[in-house]
Amino acid sequence: MEEEIGRDDDNGSQKKTTTIPEVEVSLYVRGEGPIHVFKTPLGGWDQDRLDLQQIMDDYGLKALYAYSANSGRGLRLRLNPRNGLSMLSYTGNLVCLDGEPKG
Repeated sequence: MEEEIGRDDDNGSQKKTTTIPEVEVSLYVRGEGPIHVFKTPLGGWDQDRLDLQQIMDDYGLKALYAYSANSGRGLRLRLNPRNGLSMLSYTGNLVCLDGEPKG
């Protein structure tokens, strides 16, 4: 995703292009799937955090875990209770998550 910011300088008009990093998420539920593959922008001050709360709300999940097709479900991902962003930063292009449904 690219965002253009117009800016007037003494030298004339300049445009600055800022790239908002995105990550592709493969979402599994209890190891089944992937049920959905989507791209989502990274957020936070350094733009390196996933919005875990939004993903859980969109798919009706109560918890998210790291996931690997080879080794299965990994550690539970923690989110910041104030903003819903992940506590861990992400730098790659692909993230696999396993979710636990509500109820």
